[in-house]
Amino acid sequence: ELCIGEFIDPIEFTIGGGATFIVDDGLPPNVNVIPTGINTFRIQGRPIVAISSPTLYSFTVTTTGNTNGCIEDSFSGSFTIYPDDGIAHDPTSGSEIQTVCEGIDPVISQITTITYTLSGGAISASVTGLPAGLLTSFDTASRTFSIYGIPSVTVTNSTDYNYTITTSGTCVNATAGGTITVDPQAKLVLKTATSTLNQTVCDLDAIVDIEFDLVGSAIDARATGLPPGVNLDPVVGNTITISGIPTLNTATATIFTFTVTATGNGNGCDEEVFTGQIEVLPNNLISLISAPSTTDQTLCVSNDPTLSALTTITYQLSGGSTSANFLGLPPGFNPTFDASNMQYNITGMAVTDVPSTTIYNYTVTTSGTCTPRTEIGRITI
Repeated sequence: ELCIGEFIDPIEFTIGGGATFIVDDGLPPNVNVIPTGINTFRIQGRPIVAISSPTLYSFTVTTTGNTNGCIEDSFSGSFTIYPDDGIAHDPTSGSEIQTVCEGIDPVISQITTITYTLSGGAISASVTGLPAGLLTSFDTASRTFSIYGIPSVTVTNSTDYNYTITTSGTCVNATAGGTITVDPQAKLVLKTATSTLNQTVCDLDAIVDIEFDLVGSAIDARATGLPPGVNLDPVVGNTITISGIPTLNTATATIFTFTVTATGNGNGCDEEVFTGQIEVLPNNLISLISAPSTTDQTLCVSNDPTLSALTTITYQLSGGSTSANFLGLPPGFNPTFDASNMQYNITGMAVTDVPSTTIYNYTVTTSGTCTPRTEIGRITI
């Protein structure tokens, strides 16, 4: 038993009697009988044959030249020659050179199955150099070796994985190989606290900055859904920042659901997305809805209403205002609140004597979630 191209162990023999020479039959190509002396011969060489499976060569060596017509002598033997391993890429399967994306989306991360066909003496194969996550299979009936699956590696730069398939068999092994390139996703890493992704702020108050680092193939980012006045700032170093002051002038709480997407990878791979919410609460608002002159009135102490009655002063609450606090009103002058329309009315009569003309400067200050607002006026008695 031997492999293609492997030297046989020499077979030496001697002829005698009436024999003068020999003839051979069935030796494999490149294996020959040569004379080595008087009546001595040797079978030697190395078989050079084109075979794809183990092949038996049975041979016979017979003496010749007996001049007396006697029976010639002979002997027989055999060589089993095994082919070298063979391996070839199946061109109908996936390319030996493929680029896929990092991640788990089979559309962009799964390789097209790569298949190799074994031949010759190859009975199995193994592979080295594949990225983690890729799998192999071997069909013994068809002698096909396949590579398939989704790489599970995490990469920050485009990374080549050069793989080599090596056959196993009786004789010389064969190899084949290729390259799987894994491109990174465009990624974002939140630098600030997780809580910054969900904030509640008052209108006209600055949000807490939200910062991300660009990772992988990301070179920039885009944001959608941010409140007016809040923006995604340009990249500084490798960091992007969402900052700003909401400017809604809204009367009701408003929730803005925003997304930040890593961009600029240019390789067709996934772009990582972060989502968050910014709730903008309305600022406290208060406005005078009675005549402007009502906030500066002069009354006389009298039982005559035309002289002593205050012209009603009316304030309208809006925005985040839920109530108001009044300070500095003259005795007997009281605000009343109508919750149905969020209005305060100040009424009263100057019936309490004062020693001299007295000015009462009053303030109206709102209460609510956000910054208080104050209105002022004066009543002179």
